[in-house]
Amino acid sequence: MIVYAESNFVLELAFLRADHENAERLLELSEAGRIRLVVPAFSLAEPHETLIRRAKARRSLLVQLSAEIDELARSKPYQALAQRSRVVTGVLAASEEDERHRLNRVVERVIAGADVIPLTAGVAGMALELQAELGLSAQDAIVYASVEAHLKRAPEQPRIFVNQNRKDFLTPDILDRLSGLHCRFIASFGGARAAVEKQLRTADASDAAPPLS
Repeated sequence: MIVYAESNFVLELAFLRADHENAERLLELSEAGRIRLVVPAFSLAEPHETLIRRAKARRSLLVQLSAEIDELARSKPYQALAQRSRVVTGVLAASEEDERHRLNRVVERVIAGADVIPLTAGVAGMALELQAELGLSAQDAIVYASVEAHLKRAPEQPRIFVNQNRKDFLTPDILDRLSGLHCRFIASFGGARAAVEKQLRTADASDAAPPLS
């Protein structure tokens, strides 16, 4: 079974979001050779931009928060605030390095345990066309073009595309295109995990069935 994933899959794992356990299970199944996980190369680079934006916002918050605490601590009723706030400011300061480490580790695991779709000139050209045709952003167009290009040459077997971005991808045009390529769209990692495990149970039961006499 082929499972296509994109940037949110990487971010879910790296930032330990609400559905990360289901995403982790999909990656483990790919690492074990039970499914074929396929991820666009662009989706391994894009999360680093998200990390940079989060880090900048957090640093800005930390500077403002520290300045406000210092100002409050000048007043006697709040003099103990600076001491108590060190836990919060310490977490904010350390979180950037923690998230960078987790993101790098996730990317390493995906590279080792999944197929990565290269961003070729053909994919880039197709993305430009799809950006205009489907009204996608440049980033989403590259992701979808990568997936569609791979689908066109992938072997005939069950395929799903898991993507939490319902707003831009769960549209009639994209669903029709995916259906024409025998690919099912699933908008949650929990849903994708359920579909994958059902398919694996069916395959295992078929393999275990005695041959007809």
